[in-house]
Amino acid sequence: MHGTPARTRVAPSPTGDPHVGTAYQALFSKAVAEATGGQFLLRIEDTDRERYHEGSEAKIFRALRWLGLDWDEGPDVGGPHGPYRQSERTAIYREHAAMLLERGTAYRCFCTPERLTQLREERQAAKLPIRYDRHCAGLSAEESAARAEGEPHVLRLRVPDSGQTVGRDGCRGEVAFRNDEIDDQVLMKSDGFPTYHLANVVDDRLMGITHVIRGEEWLPSLPKHVLLYAAFGWEPPTFVHTPLLRNKDKSKLSKRKNPVSLDHYREEGFLPEALVNFLGTLGWSHPEEKDFFGYREFVERFDWSRLSLAGPIFDLDKLQHLNGLWIRSLTPEELRERLLSGGFSRFGEADERLLADAVELVQERLTRLGEFDEMAAFFFERPGIDEAASLVGKKATPEAVKEV
Repeated sequence: MHGTPARTRVAPSPTGDPHVGTAYQALFSKAVAEATGGQFLLRIEDTDRERYHEGSEAKIFRALRWLGLDWDEGPDVGGPHGPYRQSERTAIYREHAAMLLERGTAYRCFCTPERLTQLREERQAAKLPIRYDRHCAGLSAEESAARAEGEPHVLRLRVPDSGQTVGRDGCRGEVAFRNDEIDDQVLMKSDGFPTYHLANVVDDRLMGITHVIRGEEWLPSLPKHVLLYAAFGWEPPTFVHTPLLRNKDKSKLSKRKNPVSLDHYREEGFLPEALVNFLGTLGWSHPEEKDFFGYREFVERFDWSRLSLAGPIFDLDKLQHLNGLWIRSLTPEELRERLLSGGFSRFGEADERLLADAVELVQERLTRLGEFDEMAAFFFERPGIDEAASLVGKKATPEAVKEV
């Protein structure tokens, strides 16, 4: 993949355990930046204070670094376009909100939550699209400014009444949306914090992001963002919406049906190389149609034309198979080091020669590092009667158990 150096980013929210979807977007974003000689950024989108989770940011850092998906600019490493936490950029958002008001491409809305709830219920009952009725859109600048002195309000994007907004997706081409179906999106909340839409667009512009790579669940936001770029008089970046990761039943990947925490896979003994390899096979196909490849090969062979828009299945059996292949690609010495440094074996103080022999014997059967102690315990500990019986079989006679 060649072309102008790309500046890409991943922008997780610190609202819980780091998600495999974050790693998926980070992998594609970092690969595009590296393949073009550009830069990859990490930005923390923490303006939703109600869902903010203490300690989540540190978990995100650790999980992405464990996978080898390091960043060139970010909250902990700095860079020329900081700060890289949205909660530290509120003055920037207010300044840009004022710019939109001055240009007439946004307006203040004073509607109460009760009125908005009633409007939503009425539109649902009438089977109309859920959108604001522009009750406050016609206020004069003078009345709006006067009321803002003493009334709580939000700032909304002024969407054109008619026509359509056309966005361009790097994989889908042009995507058109009718303007009369696009909501006058809230940009600044009454608490003075921006919504995702305003903060996202302003940050991507000021940080020089050239390629916005995100999940297709954000495709409905594309027209809002295209309109926001136009409202500021800016050229939009290249947007690419990657296919949603799905469970085996084709439903959207969720923790109810699959483990989605990156910490889970690290703690269970999946190798970072294997998880990155697995994520690289989801929606993207290698030119040689193979599934076993490393990150560097993924970058060198990456091309958007090989991305399928069909929802890839997050198949744990395939991940475990790949993990077994990566475990067997290690030397016995490397495997022993992974087991001990990751805390996957309680036999670290055992005789080194015995541990080395056990690793060589068990390596061919391992699919996770977390399986080692269970498979190798009888090398280090005398089995009890129950364990001995299990080694002989379900129909073991007392004589056979005694012999074992």
